[in-house]
Amino acid sequence: MTLLAFGTTFYNGTIILAFVKFKKLFTPFNVYILNLSTTDFLIAIIVMPGYILRTLNLPLHPSLCWAVLYTNDVIMVSQCQGMFLLSLSRLWSLVLPLSYKNLASPRVSAGICVSWWILWIVVLLPYRIIDRSYSPKSELATCHSNYAAQRAYATFIEFVGFDAPVFLALGMNSFVFFKLVQRKMRKRNQAGPFSTNAPTISRHVTDTVTTSIDHSKPVSRPKSVSDDAKHVRLFGLLAVFVLVCYMPIFCYYILSDLIDGFYYPTVRNALTCVEFSACILNPLIYHANLPELRNNLHKLFKRS
Repeated sequence: MTLLAFGTTFYNGTIILAFVKFKKLFTPFNVYILNLSTTDFLIAIIVMPGYILRTLNLPLHPSLCWAVLYTNDVIMVSQCQGMFLLSLSRLWSLVLPLSYKNLASPRVSAGICVSWWILWIVVLLPYRIIDRSYSPKSELATCHSNYAAQRAYATFIEFVGFDAPVFLALGMNSFVFFKLVQRKMRKRNQAGPFSTNAPTISRHVTDTVTTSIDHSKPVSRPKSVSDDAKHVRLFGLLAVFVLVCYMPIFCYYILSDLIDGFYYPTVRNALTCVEFSACILNPLIYHANLPELRNNLHKLFKRS
């Protein structure tokens, strides 16, 4: 867990630093990348150490315990919501491209992310205040929540804050992946080298056109084609990692709510580590599939 925290801090820290140094990275889509990287960074420096403390049952001051639990709730919910917003942004640009072009901007994306954080800071605050009043004094220093005391509130937060956005992100990532694959195959078929309907051109015209082409300059693909090519792998990998990293721990918590006595701490700790591993995998996925981010990261390290 310690190595995972250090690796997550380093990789997500470099992503955040690249955005600070290179303002051209701020696009409507990349703002959601920055939001998710910031959340993963906070998980590494706040949530992971707090989880280790709770696992070891180390006694802490009740006020510190309350602050740790509340902060953890806000950050973890924001991570799930961040994945949802990232997937929703790409789905919006794919299904309603004209609306996305006219309305989407880095400022709008930043406003949505900040509003989402504020929303969940407000929603989770009463839950933690009530939990503190219900928990006996002997448990206030152990940093554990009393879910049974307010089961309806806890179920609402678990479903709306965690389960629903992750399941929706999985569905949207899969939908975007298959749609982009279909679009890529369609464009490849349309841009074939031979066409039976092409008009015949005389040899003189052909030679004139050929000599007017500057072969020293590489032919650049349209921006939409380039974006589709890089986002196919990105959203395919994101769908796989959501399925592998998040679904096991979510299924565990769902079963623990439905089945009395379903409690296996070793299994829960192992699945939590798998969930935390997504925080270090996300920046690696961005680096591998977003060329503009990768190039600026290389510039950043060359400068240092």
